[in-house]
Amino acid sequence: MKRKLVAMMMLCVVLTGCQSGLSSIDDKTDGNVAANEDPTIDVEGSDAGSDNAASEDVAKEDKAGNGSGSYDSLISEIKEAVEKGDISALDVSASTQIKAGEMEMDTDVRYGYLKKDLDGDGTDELILGSTNYIVDTNLQARGRYNSVIYDIFTLKDGNPEHVIKCEGYDRYYFGTDGTIIKEEGNLNSDTTIAVATFNNFNKDKLEVVEGIRYDLPGDDVVYYRSDSDPTADNAEKITYDKWKEIIDKHGYEFTEFTPFVEPAAPTKKATVYVRTFEEDYLDSAIQYKWREYKKYYDDHTGFDNTGNDPLGEFSSYDEEAIDDLISNGFVEEK
Repeated sequence: MKRKLVAMMMLCVVLTGCQSGLSSIDDKTDGNVAANEDPTIDVEGSDAGSDNAASEDVAKEDKAGNGSGSYDSLISEIKEAVEKGDISALDVSASTQIKAGEMEMDTDVRYGYLKKDLDGDGTDELILGSTNYIVDTNLQARGRYNSVIYDIFTLKDGNPEHVIKCEGYDRYYFGTDGTIIKEEGNLNSDTTIAVATFNNFNKDKLEVVEGIRYDLPGDDVVYYRSDSDPTADNAEKITYDKWKEIIDKHGYEFTEFTPFVEPAAPTKKATVYVRTFEEDYLDSAIQYKWREYKKYYDDHTGFDNTGNDPLGEFSSYDEEAIDDLISNGFVEEK
């Protein structure tokens, strides 16, 4: 009788432990976990924390391919290469920019990574990309493409496997609706100006939700959309307003990657006034919304990217100038 009782108690403990592990997995896959969040950190002096940490370790191992591998080695390898300033020996996108200030003045380019379950299968993908910040701030810089994706890896048999590798003039980024947007830059056409597809991520490939393009066969611009291939002859002609509506529907997500190298501390305190505006001219870009700003330092120097100063930098400002900014729709951000 005692043996049966002990056996039942042991079975109950095992079942309870499994249920706890399943709950942990569900909790982590239902929401978007921050890339730098470490759920295994124990609370000092807490027995319950140790138990939770152990079950979380099991959950993480399961998500990484039954404990047979993870992204850790790859992340460490990239981090080491970035610190040296040369990633050419790595199997990552050649489009990657890792040096601050490469893109434009007053821009801090931070190359980093993000772990996120893109298709809801319980396994995180590893996304490599960069985000452009205004120097001395954590605010996104000017431009319609402040956050871009260079590479996406998934785990196969516990090992990282490439799914997406940005090549040539192509551009990838997240939409606000969860899609991954691809703009094709290698166009072999005399008339097609821009092509974009809006995609869902599924296992090891992108599946097109819809696509758009615009052509310039003469003096008039012609817009198209398709549920599969926007470059096909049977793509549907649409109006410019519909074209913009599709872009706005999918949106553009400002994505913060965990940097491989921590950014330098701000040199001085800055206050930034920002305004978002639209441009309707054609320049082969799908996104048409810009952020412009004026940045003021406490020492009365600053930076202007609104086009009023050809060099961007200025050495003085006054309260009247700030009042004018606010009246013109600029909002203060710190």
